[in-house]
Amino acid sequence: MNLHHSFLIFFCLAALQLSAQGWRQTYQFPSQLHRVYDLAQHPDGGFLIASTASLSNEFNAVLLKTNAEGDSLWLKPYPGQEGLLIASNSDNTFSFVTTGYINLIDTEGEILSSVPIPNTENFNVVYTAEQNAVQTADEHLLLGGKNDLGDAMVMKLTKSGQEIWTTTLASPNEEEVQAIAEDEDGNIYLGLQSKPTGSLYAKRVVQKIDASGSILWRAEFPADENTSYSVSNISVINGNEGAIVAGIGQPQLLRLDAEGSTVWSDTLANNYFPIAVTEDPEGHFAVTGTVYSNDIYFGDVFLLNINEDGQHNWERIYPRTRVQTGSAIIPAEDTGYLISGAASLPDFQAGRVFLLKTDVLGYLYTNQLNGQAFLDLNNNCQKDDNEPSLPNTGLSLTKPGFENVAITDTEGFYEMVADTGNYTINPYFNSPYYAADCPSFAPAFSGFFDTLNLDIPATPIVECPLMQVHLNTPFLRRCFSSTYYVDYCNIGTALAGNVYVEITLDPFLELEGADVPFEELGPGHYKFEVEDLAIGQCGSFNFDILVSCDAELGQSHCTEAHIFPDGLCLPEVPGYSGAFLELEALCLDTTAYFRIQNTGDASMAAPLEYIVIEDAVLLEQETYSLPQGQETLITFPANGSTYYLNTPQEPGAPGATFISAVIEGCGSNNSGTFSTGFVNVFPQSDSDPWLDIDCRENIGSFDPNDIQVFPKGYGPEGRVEAGTTLEYLIRFQNTGTDTAFTVELINPLPPQLNISTLNPLGSSHNYELTLMEDGVLNFRFDDILLPDSTTNLQASQGFVRYRIDHQEGLIPGTNFGNRAAIYFDFNDPIYTNTALTTIDENFILVNLEEIFMPGLSLDAFPNPFTDFLNISFEGLSGNTLQFMIFSMDGRLVWQQERPFTPVATIRPGDLPTGQYALQVWIDQKLAAAGTIINH
Repeated sequence: MNLHHSFLIFFCLAALQLSAQGWRQTYQFPSQLHRVYDLAQHPDGGFLIASTASLSNEFNAVLLKTNAEGDSLWLKPYPGQEGLLIASNSDNTFSFVTTGYINLIDTEGEILSSVPIPNTENFNVVYTAEQNAVQTADEHLLLGGKNDLGDAMVMKLTKSGQEIWTTTLASPNEEEVQAIAEDEDGNIYLGLQSKPTGSLYAKRVVQKIDASGSILWRAEFPADENTSYSVSNISVINGNEGAIVAGIGQPQLLRLDAEGSTVWSDTLANNYFPIAVTEDPEGHFAVTGTVYSNDIYFGDVFLLNINEDGQHNWERIYPRTRVQTGSAIIPAEDTGYLISGAASLPDFQAGRVFLLKTDVLGYLYTNQLNGQAFLDLNNNCQKDDNEPSLPNTGLSLTKPGFENVAITDTEGFYEMVADTGNYTINPYFNSPYYAADCPSFAPAFSGFFDTLNLDIPATPIVECPLMQVHLNTPFLRRCFSSTYYVDYCNIGTALAGNVYVEITLDPFLELEGADVPFEELGPGHYKFEVEDLAIGQCGSFNFDILVSCDAELGQSHCTEAHIFPDGLCLPEVPGYSGAFLELEALCLDTTAYFRIQNTGDASMAAPLEYIVIEDAVLLEQETYSLPQGQETLITFPANGSTYYLNTPQEPGAPGATFISAVIEGCGSNNSGTFSTGFVNVFPQSDSDPWLDIDCRENIGSFDPNDIQVFPKGYGPEGRVEAGTTLEYLIRFQNTGTDTAFTVELINPLPPQLNISTLNPLGSSHNYELTLMEDGVLNFRFDDILLPDSTTNLQASQGFVRYRIDHQEGLIPGTNFGNRAAIYFDFNDPIYTNTALTTIDENFILVNLEEIFMPGLSLDAFPNPFTDFLNISFEGLSGNTLQFMIFSMDGRLVWQQERPFTPVATIRPGDLPTGQYALQVWIDQKLAAAGTIINH
């Protein structure tokens, strides 16, 4: 099935202004936050952002301090729950208004005084409003709210919180102050939300009072009967010539003159939520807030520039992840604007603040780089008509302090934005036959509003086809049918002829049919003919299988796809011996067998080491050396354990760097069953592009919307070794009551994954992939027409799968999770589980092999362990415990004695790589013995 990918980039790690560099910064708070309320300039050129967050056990108002480039300097909590206003005083202090307190602070955020807001006539600050606290020209404070009777109220305070006056604006309606602004004459404009008695919805009201709180006039604006209208912000025009009023409910901008008459009214589209307004030095007004797209539950910050006559000068939209809100805006001291607000975290939880600086026209970037990645068949470093494009090619655009990433679309095209400076662009080609040999990957931008076209040639290393195949299925369920999806491509440098795919099914899977002809080669072994494939040409087919009812619940079923012609045409690695290792695993009668054969043209150059893991415990670790044509046979009892063998391939041999095999369900244990769940703990040896092995555990009832990682790694932490390539499978199912027309998967990649190495591996339906800012993948399935599960269970499901490498240099213990949100049409999202991976090394595994005391049962956890090991004792107690660890030559390397406890924790420290004997003693009697292996 052909995939359609469209990749867009909006990475904003740095930005550009007409006369000064701009930027965009995001700040992840140490806990959840609600929103951003205010933004202020600091005397040192930096900025203060007012918000709320839980830095301990409760929510507090907080201030985030940045420098002039937006780098975070400190985050401090203050009395009160929400931080409403940052008022800058002429004596280098700030009045930080929070819900309940006026906090007078110095420039470093230290509290000079903290005074509760006077509770005059039960005055309540309405902290859900946008602009209900402002600073006056004489550095006093105005607070808006309501009392317990539902009357709007305004209070005037000194900068340190002493009450000057309070006025109540009685009305037969329930009203509250939501926005305040003062003109240069000291008069005050109030934006009210007014709810008539008996009505479910409120209307917008603007009221003007003088400097002492006396009412001058009142203007009411009718609302419809389905929506509450409110006032989000007021900005005075030219000092005393009226006001610009922004409102939501019905998104609207109004201009009122100084007497309250409407000069003009501008009703915005229903997907706009104007929140903050500021006047710039040119006498224009900048409006920011959120604009919701016509897609599915996405909101972006917008910046609209208008003049005092209401004419739109320009508008900019800044795409982000899910919903973000422009809550506060101020003119920059040099030029342009600063906008702050809150946004969803990549893991879909609140807790992130952004601050962006634009130029005077609202641009973050003005330079653009675009081009096409292609295979340069004649090595002239130029795109010729007959040269194929290269889709799914990762590109990294970098300079000191800046990185931007893109992935080419189905035609090989890419677009990236940039600021000024000299760059390097690095391609990540998805074929070993391509090299970046052309010296043209150094774009430079010396000015603004420039567009550079830079094609990315891939130089062929050899002239040879290279086949790639991917095998996927959304699930396997006992006694149910499922569909396998096979996708294939020629990622080589020449035409591929006589192409075919061989499918080898797990013994518990029965082929029911396919959408293309096939030939049965033997039991569970089938051949699918494929047409000749030109360079870059792809194709797909599907086949249906039935999972046997005889399979055990949770049993793994490994199916293999092998496309021909196979093999590599690369030059031989210097020093390669010519040996080539092949591995076979089988279960016969009472024995599990692994056979390693040297099928190459020469003997192994030096001994290699294999490891065998029984379930999650390292069982055997030995070296071997094979002459040409010889083999070694490794056997284990068929006791129901899962055995996994892994050994490096002969150094320099073509193809994968290691080979592995796994045996599950060979024999039975003492309970008459066999272990499950261990097959995908370890990586499969299918890194050669022409081979794909899909091992999947069958399931009973299940959550159809999830994400899985392969290999899943050791234990609940998902421990894998550094350098392990990860594959992610995102599954979805329409469990609603009607057809889903659009499905969208939002998958924020953790920063520990290298986006440039992303390689799509197939999907159930055609999709469009957009790479969003902050490393977020957006898989969009338009016109998918996914039936509901009650109408057609099998057709109601879908999936997407991709491969990606983690960043280089991750230290042991680094862990990261991957999660996705699934949107069906306009419904609320369904969040998947989190697939956890931990980069680690030298896993220490414990196998308690022998119990010497009748009735005693021991368990060791976590297993494997790194720093500590818990050993639990059941069925026996005592007075003392003793632990002893010996090297294989009998030396005692660690011991500890302690009082008996049901669960004992030991910390043996750093053990060198190798195998050790563990003894557990209870009351000076040997209770158990086992093995510790550090590898």
